[in-house]
Order: sequence, then C-alpha cells, then structure tokens
Amino acid sequence: MTALFVKCFLFTIGLCLGSFCNVLIHRSTAENASNRSIWGRSRCPHCGDFIRYRDLIPLLSFWLLRGQCRSCRHPFSHRYWIVELFLAFACLGMYPLLLWGETLNYVMWVVVVMGLVTLFFTDLEKGLLPDTVQMPLFLFLIIGTTWAAPHSFSSLLSGLMAGVMGWGFIWVLNQIYVIWRHQEGFGGGDAKMMAWMGVFFGWRSMLGIFFLAALLGTIWGLILKIQKRGTWDTQLPFGSFLAVSAGVIALWGEFLWRIYLANVIS
Repeated sequence: MTALFVKCFLFTIGLCLGSFCNVLIHRSTAENASNRSIWGRSRCPHCGDFIRYRDLIPLLSFWLLRGQCRSCRHPFSHRYWIVELFLAFACLGMYPLLLWGETLNYVMWVVVVMGLVTLFFTDLEKGLLPDTVQMPLFLFLIIGTTWAAPHSFSSLLSGLMAGVMGWGFIWVLNQIYVIWRHQEGFGGGDAKMMAWMGVFFGWRSMLGIFFLAALLGTIWGLILKIQKRGTWDTQLPFGSFLAVSAGVIALWGEFLWRIYLANVIS
C-alpha cells in the first residue's frame, strides 16, 4: 500500500512538473520580455484572457475542456498534455532510485528530464534554447554532482572540465563550418546545452549524444530535402536532436556501444 501511494504521489508530482515545463516552454520564448517571467497567472495565448484556476489542473482540465480555451474556444496545442504525461511517467519510472536511497540523484534526473523536454520544444517550436532555462540547469548540476560525489573538489573540476569540453567542442565545429560555408552551423544555445550535459552525463556520453544527434539531424535533413520541404541551408533544431539523443544514450547507451564495438571496431 505504501509503495502504491508513493507511486501515485510521484505520478501526480510529475503531472505538475510537466505543467511547469509547459509554462517554461511558452514564457521563456515569449517575444515580449515582460511576458517571460514564470510568475503571474496564465493567459490564453490567443485571446489573452486569464485562465481560471480550475482550468489549470494538469491533464484533467485539458480533457474536460476538450483542449480549448473556456473563453474563446480556441484550441490549445496537444503538446500540453503530452508534456504533462511524459513527466508523470518519467517521475514514476525513476522510482527505483528512491528505493536505492539515491534521493539526490533522483532529483537531478528529474530536473535534467525537465530541462531536456523544455529545450526540445522551445527549439522545435521557436528555434530557441533560452538562457533562462540553461544557465540555472548548469549551476544546479554543478552543485548537485559535486554534492553527490564522495570527492567533492575533484568532482567539481571534472564537471567543469566536461562542461568546457562540451561548449568548446561545439564552438570549434561552428568555426570550421563558418570557414567552410560562410555561415554559422551551430548556435550559442547548442554549445551551452552541450556544456551542462557534459557536467551531468560526462564527456564520454556527451560525445555519443552529439554524434547521435548529428546522425538524426542528417537523416531529418535528407528527408526534408527529398520531400522538397527544405534545402541544404535549412536550419534544423539541433537542440531538439540533442535532447532526444540524450534520452537514448541514457537508456540504451551501453547497449549501443557494445553493438558499435562488435560490428564496427571488430
């Protein structure tokens, strides 16, 4: 009974965190700087009317209102309930960490998943990887990984070095691309994203994340080219590919590495 209660609690917390991610996605990319604050009541993005408190219940309100604003009946994006449900299952799926006494690691993983989901959609929808999301993530992970490690100082140096490597890796590639194509291939947001992922995942996993993201981006670019929906100069949401790749490496990184060693190296 206790385990069931904890799982229900984590699922509910995940729904609430998913709702917060939706707030970050919407407000951190707002064109008007005055609308970027996470504080204050939510408004309908279409009519601007305040959303009633009873209409802010994660997942439930979306379905009761049939995905529409109560005031103007303008449909909301399905992204809202997808993000909420994804975070709920993510919080539930990482429950074993709590059983093993890894409370701090659980919190860090939840925050990382929130960051990846938020940045996936901000880059996909607006082509932005906002500093208001990334910089707090970087600082939180530096503190968290240092606190959780038995040798705090060495862990801090290791995390900072991995972060610098992640940022520097993207910067160098971007400079090469500028010389080759006379335009930027990566943005500053991509470099910052690689930096905090380097702190959390480590430089080995970071390289795997980058190369998988590059592969996904290449495949997507070819699809757009074949369908005549893009050209070789079409900008792709590389941050979104990084977010997906981070999830894949976190779940199946060891398995993919063994396949690579068995079929490519040998």
